[in-house]
This record gives sequence, structure tokens and C-alpha cells, in this order.
Amino acid sequence: MVVAQPGDATADPAQTVIARTSSGRFAARAAPIGVLLALTYFVYGRTLDILPFSSDNVYVLSWADRSPASELLRVDPDIYPEWRPLAYLTVWLQYQWSGIDQPQAYFAVNLLLWAACGWLICRIVVRVIGDRAAGLCAAAVVVSDPRATSALTWIVERQTSMACLFGLWALLLAIRSREHDIGAFACLGVCALLIASALSKEYGLAFAAAIAGYSLWERRLNLTAAAALAMVLYAGVRIAFAAGATANFCEESGFFFGTRMVCYDRFDGRLVAQTAYNVAAVGVDVLFPGVLNSDGQISWTRRLLATGVVWTGVAVYGWLKGPKEARVTALVLGANAALGFMLYRNRNHLVALCALGVSLGIGLAIVNSTSQARAPALLRRVAVSMLLCLVVAQAIYCRQVVSSAIDILLHEDPCEIRPVDAAFARRIRVAYHMSPAVCPTVAEVEQ
Repeated sequence: MVVAQPGDATADPAQTVIARTSSGRFAARAAPIGVLLALTYFVYGRTLDILPFSSDNVYVLSWADRSPASELLRVDPDIYPEWRPLAYLTVWLQYQWSGIDQPQAYFAVNLLLWAACGWLICRIVVRVIGDRAAGLCAAAVVVSDPRATSALTWIVERQTSMACLFGLWALLLAIRSREHDIGAFACLGVCALLIASALSKEYGLAFAAAIAGYSLWERRLNLTAAAALAMVLYAGVRIAFAAGATANFCEESGFFFGTRMVCYDRFDGRLVAQTAYNVAAVGVDVLFPGVLNSDGQISWTRRLLATGVVWTGVAVYGWLKGPKEARVTALVLGANAALGFMLYRNRNHLVALCALGVSLGIGLAIVNSTSQARAPALLRRVAVSMLLCLVVAQAIYCRQVVSSAIDILLHEDPCEIRPVDAAFARRIRVAYHMSPAVCPTVAEVEQ
């Protein structure tokens, strides 16, 4: 049997149109993936050159090396109250395959995860408002944000990208149906994805809280039940397998213009003040990057602040003028800030950053639609050109930030990992022909 091809004289015109339409749809959907993969590689591609010398990277590989499969749900009691078993499981599985000889494999996964997050942002914007160009632009802004640097340059920080990935996927499923109730199968899918997001990193709970609040307001009770069940199941699993992961926690935290050590072992005024500061700082940094540094101290970076004000302004416009589905992203920002009560680190803001990116895409689509009706063509071209320049400038700046971070990582010593695993550090030094092959003793270091 001969199958007629599009353009063949014997082809059915109707089938030819269908084939071309299908091909066009596939190309339109595949194009953003290619663009985002290229952008991710441009900004973060040098991560493939990272060797496992830095403390956090050697630490998680050391954990994977010494942990049997029976310990995977317990993860690592030395770093409670963190409990992120799904992300650690992916590192453990990769270690069984790649070991310490193929470090680029770990970072390749990190790159793909972050590019996938960008693609989901684009898909959500298209689903809500139907503007692929606006969705792609918003995704590019998020993907090239310098606050994602540690999520790409630290093996273990894929946990943040994974939390974003599963949470955005759940958000996409939640808004696909505009009816008051969605089917049981879709609800189970949303619940599973929300649990996976939280098990990757606890900040993924922000998606569950936001979807629960939004769907309850809209009286979509099946969806509310799915999100609430995800939070309950997460709490139950955490208590069952990690005893709640509630051990005492001390950390150096930013507080206005300085830093101070804060321990969460008692309830007093100092702790209340720090907790309130952390929550407020997370909210400020998501909306206005450049006001605070990575540790939470007030430290102005005008370049970041200038672009951040533009993106936030457009995102707020999306909240105000966009469809009601856009408002769920504002709830994600609030929930993410609340979850940051114990610790401010700007790498923990990516969940909120991804939600802000969705609102940014919606805002860009509305601005584009309005300008087509009211603004002259020349003015629109100038505005588009300025927008693209901002995105390109941010990508170049982020590439420079990433390069500087990698230069630091390559000069660290595996013998200084936390906690010290001297035997594993020696293996690293031998594998990469470092001299001396044996870690120096404390006496030698002091000399």
C-alpha cells in the first residue's frame, strides 16, 4: 500500500492539510524546548567541567558511596531537619552507574531538569492565555536567573529543580480543566506530583498549599482534597521514616546589615525576630532581587534590582489583569516565603521564582495583546527589542556569575568535605591525580 505524502499529486487535500497542521503543531511545541535547552547550555554549560572537589559535591557522593539501599528513606541524619529522599535517591542511583569517574553526568541531569522547568512554565502560560512567545520569554527569564546557580553547580541541589519540576507539572494539570471539578484520575496525578515535589525538597509544599487554597476558593473540592491529601501524606511519610526530621538546627543567618548564629532549640524573642525577618526577606528577594545577598544581608546589586523591578511589574500586571488561574501563583509566593522561616538562602526561592515566571508570561501576553490594538507598530518593535536586550543581558550576566562560582569550586580541596570522610577524599584525590594522594593530617595543616 502506498501512503500519499503531503504535496503528492495523489494525496487527499484534506489529509494533506491535517498532516501539515500536525507537523506545524509539533514544530511549534518542540521549538521552545530547543530554545530553552540552548539557553540553559549557554548559561550553565560550563558546569560540565566541574570536578568533584568542593565540599557539597563531594559530600553527597560520599553519602551515596557509603549508604546501602535500606538507608535511602532515612537519608542522612547528620543534616536534619532536612529530609529530601527523592532527590537523594536520584543521586544514589546515578552513583551506582557513574561513580566518581563521570562527574559530568550528574551536572547534565541538573541542566536537563532546569530546562524542563522552563518548558513547563512556557506550557502553563500557553494553557492559561495562549501566547507561546510570552511563555517562552518568561521561561527564558527564569532559566537565566542567577539565583539558580547553586541548583546547577551543586549535585545535591537538583532537589530544588526537582521540587519546581513536579510542582509546575501539578500546576499544569490543575489548571488544564476549567470546570469546578476534575476527574479522579487527574486528581490522583496532581496528588502524586505534589508529594514528589515535597519529597524532593520541602519547599515544594508551597505548590500544594497554593493549589489547595485556590481550589477551595473556587469550590473545586476534588482538587482541594488532592492537594490536602498530598500534604497529609508527606507529613505521615516524614514522621514514619525520618522521625519527623525535627532535630535541633543552628545556622548563620543574615539579619539586616549583618549575620548572626541562630539556633532553633528554644522559643524566645531573638528566634521570633529572626523567623519574621527570614519570611520577609524571602518575599522581598523573590520580587526584588538585588536588595539582599545570598545569605540574607541587605546588600544592593543595582543591576539585578533594575531587571527584577521590570519583571515583577509585568508579573503583577498579570495578576491584576489576567484570568483567575493566574492568581494561584501569588499563593505559591506567599507559601514559599512562609516555608523559609528557618533559613534564608536564595537558592530556596526557585519555587516562588518559577511561579513568578508564570505570572510574568501572562502579564507579557496581556501587554502584547493590548499594544497590538493601541500602540503603533514602531513602538511595539522598540518595546520587543528592549525586552529581548534585557533577557540577553541577564543571560550573559548569569553566565558570568556561574563561571565565577565554578572557578571557586575547582580550587576547593576534597579533604575539607563536611563531615570529613578521609577515605573517600583520598579516592577522589587518587582518581584525579591530585598531589599528595593522601589528605594531610591536622598537624600538617597547622604547619
